[in-house]
Amino acid sequence: MMYRAVELDPTRLSSLRALAVSLVAAKRFGEVVPIYDSILGMDPNDQTARFNLALALSRVRDFGRAERQYRELLAKDERSVEAWYNLAMLYQAQGRLEDARQTWLSLIELAPDMASAHGFLGEVYMDLHKPADAMESFSKAAKLKPDEVSGWVNLAAAAREAGKYGQAIMAIHQAAEKAPQDALVQFRLGELLLELHRATDKPELLAETVAAWKKSLKFDPTQNELAKKLAILEAVATTAPTTGPATSPASSK
Repeated sequence: MMYRAVELDPTRLSSLRALAVSLVAAKRFGEVVPIYDSILGMDPNDQTARFNLALALSRVRDFGRAERQYRELLAKDERSVEAWYNLAMLYQAQGRLEDARQTWLSLIELAPDMASAHGFLGEVYMDLHKPADAMESFSKAAKLKPDEVSGWVNLAAAAREAGKYGQAIMAIHQAAEKAPQDALVQFRLGELLLELHRATDKPELLAETVAAWKKSLKFDPTQNELAKKLAILEAVATTAPTTGPATSPASSK
């Protein structure tokens, strides 16, 4: 019906805009691109149409044109949080990590309390093999949204990569508090405890690993590989020497 309306009067902007909305709702992004081009041809200052065009171009993987649209939006309004956000996501999706990093930093200057921006910047730092910087970003994200489990899990992963096992375990414990029945969180906790045990040779850490992995299997019994690892680990834990004081044999009288 909207196509018919446009055929009757191709110069009527309200019909073109309604057709664009209909096509987006139907997820026909390839068809909507020339419609938005027509709208902008008649009204180059329609920032909503330009933003939606950039979104549609991203969906059809025309990243070069999408980037240019976002840059035009920012040239008109350099404080457009939405344009910075989508441009950063566009760069990150293409693996343009340095461009993504700089764009997330620009967005964070405008919106320092946006947890997701800090979180995505942390992911970029992880891909750039900069775990210490990733820790800082994930820490900010987790503090801004402390109830989001993923923030603490990401912080734990970055701390682990940076060799900060104490901070990693603290972060994963925070995740476990928020989601006490999350099998993945308990699995990650066990992994960290096992690595720390290997580094320190403390037997209590082995017992804590077994306990965490048992919980993980309780919440998700389909983890067959984990079940095998746990069986081996339990056998090791039961034969591990204790660290208690040695007792001297009684002397004969």
